[in-house]
Amino acid sequence: MYSVSSTEFQKKCEEVMPKLKEELKEKAPNVTEVRQFFELEDALRLNLAVDYKAPDGQGKTLTLRVGCQQVMSGDIGPVVNAIANAVT
Repeated sequence: MYSVSSTEFQKKCEEVMPKLKEELKEKAPNVTEVRQFFELEDALRLNLAVDYKAPDGQGKTLTLRVGCQQVMSGDIGPVVNAIANAVT
C-alpha cells in the first residue's frame, strides 16, 4: 500500500506542474494552458484541465487524472506523452 499525506502530495504536485507545463510547450505547442483542479475524492489524484487549440482552430479542454503513485515518482514523461498524443 502506498501511503502519502495530502500535504506531501500537494508539495509534489507543486513541483511537477511547472515541469509538466514546460515539457508540453515542446511536445504539444497547441496547448494553451494546463490547470490543476480539485475534486472531493476518496484518493489523492492530480486532476488536470488542459486547454488546447484543435486543428480546426477551436479551443478545447481535455481533463485527465494522474494517480498519486505516478505524481510521487516524479516521472511525468508518460503523462506528457498521453496529453501530447491526445491533443495533436
